[in-house]
Amino acid sequence: MTSTAISSDVWLDLADAARYLGVHFTTLRRWADAGSVPCIRTPGGHRRFALADLQRFLAQSRQIAALDAPAIQTTTLTLARQHIRQQDIRQQSWFVRLTDAQRQRFRMHGQRLVGLLMQYAARNDNGQTFIEEGKRMAADYGVVCHDAGLSATETIRVFLFFRRSIMDSIHETAGLVGPSDRDAQRLYQRMSDFLDMMLLATLDGYNSPPALDQP
Repeated sequence: MTSTAISSDVWLDLADAARYLGVHFTTLRRWADAGSVPCIRTPGGHRRFALADLQRFLAQSRQIAALDAPAIQTTTLTLARQHIRQQDIRQQSWFVRLTDAQRQRFRMHGQRLVGLLMQYAARNDNGQTFIEEGKRMAADYGVVCHDAGLSATETIRVFLFFRRSIMDSIHETAGLVGPSDRDAQRLYQRMSDFLDMMLLATLDGYNSPPALDQP
């Protein structure tokens, strides 16, 4: 179905909207659930998509698809910050226990971890260099949590909070760039594996913080 085949005030169901965008309907459903593509629900619970919204989505996709890797990373970081704001990080019980310096370390390491994650996910080899550097960053997360007096359970909650924000933002960026379902599955698995390793490294840092220098 092309943009000339229907008028701009027509609402499409999930299957027709997916064909219009050239993706599988499960992909569009995931994008809609993530908020990347606007839709409404009928009284029966079915999704409906406005052609104007689909046209804007395609235009934005073409723009982002032309970006280089650093620009895509910047887009991902911007979306991650938006997700964190939407979840109101200031209301998290652990956040108020961090000092300004500790929060700054979180931000700096978070940005670097996103960059390492995207570089790792884009490669076909084992990406050991990115893994090792990522583990150092993640271990420092654990040290910060330990120094702030957080429990191990709270430390895991901190990591999962940022993991959700990162994964949601990457899904949105991937949706805008428009990878195939097969590529999306491979990227998701790579990213999930990377973040699993980072969680373990965070706990290692928490459980083995550097010893304080003795006078």
